[in-house]
Amino acid sequence: MAAAKKSLSLGQQILREELSCSICLELFTRPKVLPCQHTFCQDCLQVYFEQSQKPFKCPSCHLEVRLPPEGVTGLPENHSVAKLCEKLQKTAAKPAKTAPKCSSHPSEAPKLYCTQCDVPICYICLEQTHANHSTTTIQKASKERKPEAEKLLAEGKEILGNYYTTLRDLREQEKRLLEQKKERERRIIEAYERTMKEFEQTANRLRQRMQEKHDENTEERERQMERLEHDFRELTAACDQAELDMAQPVGIFLQREDRLTEVIEKHRRALPLPQLRTQVIDFHPRDPDKMPAPLLGQVVVVDTTVDGSKGKGDHHGNQGQGQEQADTR
Repeated sequence: MAAAKKSLSLGQQILREELSCSICLELFTRPKVLPCQHTFCQDCLQVYFEQSQKPFKCPSCHLEVRLPPEGVTGLPENHSVAKLCEKLQKTAAKPAKTAPKCSSHPSEAPKLYCTQCDVPICYICLEQTHANHSTTTIQKASKERKPEAEKLLAEGKEILGNYYTTLRDLREQEKRLLEQKKERERRIIEAYERTMKEFEQTANRLRQRMQEKHDENTEERERQMERLEHDFRELTAACDQAELDMAQPVGIFLQREDRLTEVIEKHRRALPLPQLRTQVIDFHPRDPDKMPAPLLGQVVVVDTTVDGSKGKGDHHGNQGQGQEQADTR
């Protein structure tokens, strides 16, 4: 395996690292993608699942994963990663080319270099398309142009190094962002639970206030009923007694006429009877057009940059600019 890696170019080695399973550190085999978008070999996931505690969590970000009924084999395949691995393996398996061939005449080897067209040519090219062009030997041209080619190669490797560093920093940033997301979600849930507790306390206060008003209404109604029932009984007794007295000899009626007159006069002054007083209890729910919902908090988006131009993964936070604020109600 080490020999195979050595046969790869720097770009292919970087690509191979990107296409390597973080469990076995080899190229993906039957890559399976988890809901968190992390990819692993099917066999590696199976072993990890059998050895890990339940519930099953992603080996990279530790996000809880609910496996399908088929288990690890039922997870979706990462077809794009599988194709890239296949192409990389085919590229590494290709044998190194022997002597170069002329691009215009494949059966001929380029022996000359056309300095006018800057291209290697064979003798047939010299007689045809490059007739009367200034030429030199391929060895001399190689010697003259090799320093410039080496300079370009060094620059290309430096750029590849920048790509590699930036990709590495992006992977690390992905882990940090996922951890930050979990922390922010936890804080949102805490704010929600705190707000719901405040809602519950407010609802209890409203219910208590309503019960107090209801009790006041009940007590007032009972007092009014007691007064009316007392007066009703008093007047009823006076009228009943007057009827009985009027059925008796005249003397009996005259003896109790003053009492009847007193009771009737008392209740005559009470007319008209007072209206029953009560307080109607009502509840007006919040009008969303007039009363804003309570504010849980704000989601603030801060731009950050992974700087790969210098071959380093510098993260710059632009705190004062480019912020989005979303009220979460």
